Amino acid sequence: MRSIQEIESIIDSLPTPRVRLKITQTKRKKPLWKTLTVIGVSLCTILVALLVLTGMLQVFVVLSGSMQPTFTAGDVILTVDAPVRSLQVNDIITYRSPDTMKSLVTHRIVTIIKGDQGIAFQTKGDANEGVDQYVVSSELVVGRMVLTIPYVGHVASISHSVLGFLLLVLAPGIVVIGAEVFSIVKKK
Repeated sequence: MRSIQEIESIIDSLPTPRVRLKITQTKRKKPLWKTLTVIGVSLCTILVALLVLTGMLQVFVVLSGSMQPTFTAGDVILTVDAPVRSLQVNDIITYRSPDTMKSLVTHRIVTIIKGDQGIAFQTKGDANEGVDQYVVSSELVVGRMVLTIPYVGHVASISHSVLGFLLLVLAPGIVVIGAEVFSIVKKK
């Protein structure tokens, strides 16, 4: 039987194999979910843009708090054209104010009135104590609300001011141009 020292000396005396390692750089692949997320968001954005451009979907910025907590001032709401006969109690509709015929109001239907002159709606803001002082005729209805996007309206409102233009358009433009100039200088 050989001692441990003898075995170690035999191992040490063996020639060491020469191995060549080839190191290659591989491209790092993005996870599939990231790619699918980008594609999904892009498709949704294109779909919404097409619906808005064709008039099938309308976008409004909420200006008051009469519908809190459902949505608040600064939120964006999306409405679709809906046949008047399909509207039901508790639907939220956007309509032309019977007082001015120009301003738009978005409130909840609390009562549907069917009469000789057609269908009309009694509406109420969720934050208001009583119903609206007028009845909304079906001709004044612009559409039924389908989606609320919180806070986006603040960005739209800000973008119409000089400061907003500077922050939302000019500043990002300067950052993009600066990054491009930096990458060109760095390559040289």
